[in-house]
Amino acid sequence: MMYSESWWQTMLVGISIGALKETIDSGEEGNEFSTNDMAANLLGCVAGMSFGATVLNFHYESETDTAIIGVKGKF
Repeated sequence: MMYSESWWQTMLVGISIGALKETIDSGEEGNEFSTNDMAANLLGCVAGMSFGATVLNFHYESETDTAIIGVKGKF
């Protein structure tokens, strides 16, 4: 998300990697495409983006000085 500054591009990359892995796995004997794993991939992407957005936009301000933690981005 730091590189693209776009939540939908970040989500698309994460889901695409998960879908590719599931497709490759389904080609092996005894395996099949798992919708449960894809749901977990989706939740993982959302959790990762939420955490990343929180860290990248976290600012701490005190009365004496200001400290910025992370990198400010467009979200």
